[in-house]
Amino acid sequence: MEIKKIAVLYGGNSSEREVSLESGSSIFEAILLLGYEASLIDYPTEFSNETIKDHDYIFIALHGEDGESGALQNLLQGQDILFSGSRANACQKTWNKNRCKELLKKNNILTPEWLAISSLSQSMPGLDSAKFNRFRPFDNLFLKPQEDGSSIDVFKISNDSDLWNAINHCKDRNRPFIFEECITHKELTVSVLNRKCLPPVEILTTESFYNYEAKYINTDTQLIE
Repeated sequence: MEIKKIAVLYGGNSSEREVSLESGSSIFEAILLLGYEASLIDYPTEFSNETIKDHDYIFIALHGEDGESGALQNLLQGQDILFSGSRANACQKTWNKNRCKELLKKNNILTPEWLAISSLSQSMPGLDSAKFNRFRPFDNLFLKPQEDGSSIDVFKISNDSDLWNAINHCKDRNRPFIFEECITHKELTVSVLNRKCLPPVEILTTESFYNYEAKYINTDTQLIE
């Protein structure tokens, strides 16, 4: 089928809404420059089955659960609507970090050691607790929400002070998290397009890791092919 009219879904209700609004607007402008007819749809308020059926292709510019959990992809697949990105099954297996790592381990694919917890609280034991023995010896750990993106509520933990700071300053402590082994090495990202791996890109940042500021605010972050 020839693609003539494209709908760009952006916005969403997640903590990454502002990021999605910016990236979606840029994608929309690029599509227009390529000569396609396009619509910019704020999801979910402007989204409807009738609206998307008027388009040949859906570009999902949603960050967070709205665009990455697989629910939207499952809906679009059920209606045989073409869309960008991974299909529902892949999204469902990778959106939750704990579930994804369990699948990797089950299939003998190496992944950093991790510990899943149901939530964060002030009564949480310090790093000398036996629950952290699986990581020893370690200098640093990462604390990450099981379901979120853009490095929101991701903290590098070196000591108990870092841990309490993370608990006190995270946006939402009442959700599942993982502690993850810190691998000190190059930061690389590899895109996959049409089942082919594109050349890796190295990320250099002046932050302690590739956090929200490095991704979206700082101007000195380098992407090197």
